[in-house]
Amino acid sequence: MAAEVGTSQHGSADADFEFQAVRSMPRETLEEQYVKVVNYNEILKEDRGSFMRFCSELIPESDGLFEEAAAQESPVNLSVLLKKSQDASERREQRTREVAAAREQELLDEVEVHKA
Repeated sequence: MAAEVGTSQHGSADADFEFQAVRSMPRETLEEQYVKVVNYNEILKEDRGSFMRFCSELIPESDGLFEEAAAQESPVNLSVLLKKSQDASERREQRTREVAAAREQELLDEVEVHKA
């Protein structure tokens, strides 16, 4: 029992010491730390916005993923984002093939017109 009381008193002494250490910190230091945290958060917000714009350029449907993650206060599901990216890439490739085929057909039609 005496050991438990000593430990409890020692734990309380440690907490008091830590509290006194924080109270003895110059106010400027705490304010500077707060300013650094605010600045860091601003940078993170700007980076997040830039990343969202980047994703929306590559993956048109990505806005919903970010909004859903923000509403749930959870990270964006990367596997869904990658899947949407792959789907968008496949659609772009398909569109490129279609445009190339249409252009090729136009050229063939022009050749036929000049032959006749």
